[in-house]
Amino acid sequence: MKSIIYKMLCLLLLCSPAWGLIKVVAAETCYADVAQTLGGKFVEASPLMANINQDPHLFTASVAQAKALSQADIVVFNGAGYDTWVENLLPALKRKNQLIVEVAALLSPAVVTNPHIWYDPVTMPLYAKALTARFKQLDSAHATYFDQRLQQFLKAYQHLEGYLATLKQRDAGKTILVTEPLFEPMAKVIGLHVIGEGFARSMMNEASPSPQDIAEFEEAITQRRAQALIYNVQQTSPLLERMKDKARDHHIPVVGIRETQPLDKHYIDWMREQLRAVDGALNGSH
Repeated sequence: MKSIIYKMLCLLLLCSPAWGLIKVVAAETCYADVAQTLGGKFVEASPLMANINQDPHLFTASVAQAKALSQADIVVFNGAGYDTWVENLLPALKRKNQLIVEVAALLSPAVVTNPHIWYDPVTMPLYAKALTARFKQLDSAHATYFDQRLQQFLKAYQHLEGYLATLKQRDAGKTILVTEPLFEPMAKVIGLHVIGEGFARSMMNEASPSPQDIAEFEEAITQRRAQALIYNVQQTSPLLERMKDKARDHHIPVVGIRETQPLDKHYIDWMREQLRAVDGALNGSH
């Protein structure tokens, strides 16, 4: 009897990380949400940057968040220079057998020219497949369950890809002004022409745009070269407010999108919602 119990305990140790759920800590909400969707009842996923009103570029981890990183079975971060604070913490916090997923490293270098890779449609399917492989590595007893969850996610994701194809048919060739390059990966897939990029890059890097970039941005507004102005809701400054007001004065629709996924939304629904807002602005229903 003791031998049977011992064997059962050994099996549990092999199949279940830390005697319980697989703990995933992700820097960004979108990656934590997809992790929870994929892992279901055998995973506990939580994000570190969950405040939708905070500028992610100014984020610093608290002591409690650093502790959460150290206790995770899997750590997920964006990479591409976006969340370097995670990379700086990991050498001191990483424990034995902890798995690390740098999402940018899953993509080809040609894709990672913009750090906001969760706005690129190629990212999440690759991330989902890589993460599922890690789940099965840590909990092989539930491999079939994880594979089923992955297929369900990929099937749901096809609807988002279909919606993007519809938007491409309707909106390709139209022009948008961007105050930050957050939406650029999606814009490229839809076939939108993006202007104001010099201004946008400076704003993303928390720098002041050059006088020339500001003048060109204002000229694009006053000459109505764009069908919509897209801005990051989580970034504010007097200059941005001035540009948004000027766009409204010249009857250019102004659309706010978020850098951080809200906790009460799932990734696919969140993306569709933001795409719908942009599409509405481009077609006069915003």
